[in-house]
Amino acid sequence: MRTNLSSQISLNRVSPKYYKPENAVERSVLTRCEKVPTDIYETMEEGVQHIANEITAKIQERQREGKFCVIGAGTGASLRPLYAELVRKHKDEGLSFRNVVIFNLYEYYPLASEGAGSSFSQLNDLFLSQIDIDKQNVFTIDGTIPQEAVIEYCRLYEQRIQTFGGIDIVLMGIGREGNIAMNEPGSSLSSPTRLILIDSTSRAEAAHNLGVDNLPPCSITMGVATIMAARKIYLLAWGDDKADIIKKAVEDKVSDTLPASYLQMHNNANVCIDLAAASHLTRIQRPWLVTNCEWNDKLIRSAIVWLCMRVKKPILKLTNKDYNENGLSELLALYGSAYNVNIKIFNDLQHTNYRQHRRVSFYANALSLTPRHLTTVIRQASGRSASQWIEEYTVLEAQILLRNSPMSIKEIAYELGFNDQSLFSKYFSRVTGISPERYRKISMSNT
Repeated sequence: MRTNLSSQISLNRVSPKYYKPENAVERSVLTRCEKVPTDIYETMEEGVQHIANEITAKIQERQREGKFCVIGAGTGASLRPLYAELVRKHKDEGLSFRNVVIFNLYEYYPLASEGAGSSFSQLNDLFLSQIDIDKQNVFTIDGTIPQEAVIEYCRLYEQRIQTFGGIDIVLMGIGREGNIAMNEPGSSLSSPTRLILIDSTSRAEAAHNLGVDNLPPCSITMGVATIMAARKIYLLAWGDDKADIIKKAVEDKVSDTLPASYLQMHNNANVCIDLAAASHLTRIQRPWLVTNCEWNDKLIRSAIVWLCMRVKKPILKLTNKDYNENGLSELLALYGSAYNVNIKIFNDLQHTNYRQHRRVSFYANALSLTPRHLTTVIRQASGRSASQWIEEYTVLEAQILLRNSPMSIKEIAYELGFNDQSLFSKYFSRVTGISPERYRKISMSNT
């Protein structure tokens, strides 16, 4: 059992055991809440390199077979580093794209021309213009056609895909509303290539990615059914701003309100994300629900806050039963009892905030307790009052600074959050029985 309750360990690092399982059994355990295969990489760069290697292998496999490799390519921030890596492979490693066929996933509509501000112009700038692809093998949706021709145009676009035997690989990101390509919430699983109205969130996100002020109100997008017919799908997302929508797409039920969730029904789809984008997945955010944990201070606090919300109790009222019934019995084994874990959280809160907050009421509010109840619980567990714990932390820090720091007493007072030296001196004298000046003098004479 651990006896030092205010331990240790870095708070920020996620243990690799949660995102780099050593074998298929471990992966099965860790991903039990995930309904589509999800690969988590420590960095975006690592993920991009891995995906680019797989795409390279498929292109070269098709080359050896004398066949085309048909790719449905989106645009957007998540795909830019992948295209940059594929361009690098072409220039530095000789990867040829002569047998690659590209179908653009969507185009904005209506466009005055196919130049600046179009999805295809971005795809061309980022990728196509820098590789050796045959221009006759590049197909994009025309955003300038008259509205009465759109339906027939979409039918022919679908037909052209089929003349190449369907799509081998789809590369796409995920929008903030869970859209894939430009399939907005409400898109059905059977939806084909079609004209669709873009909602305000997607328009703002797309405008930001393109670096333009305004976009047309609509898009002609490859449909969900067309995307789902691809033999392989990669969905890429990087950064914590995608963490919430990734969790919904991967772990929630399939719903037309979140088109990316349709990937749960595909037999060869992969969600590829970095740790930041994975931060809300159960195995990263709440790993105690799927596996044994490597506990650190941050993870303990996260688990206990979650437990409080689940059982609707403040921290210091949690019992052994609460821990045992909600997958947190490991903490009882580590610390001996619910009391010990609860007190640890109070200690951590206090250690983090004692310089700014020395009133019991602050910590009571943070723990959803009354000051009286907090004091009672702390005294029962430790034999000291809550205010004594706070005073001991503050005075201990002051004593260390008085003994070892060249700072003046005035500077120490400010360092510890006191408004002036007089208040600090009175506080120190009340707790210790001597003034800071006297304490420093005695300490120096004893060294």
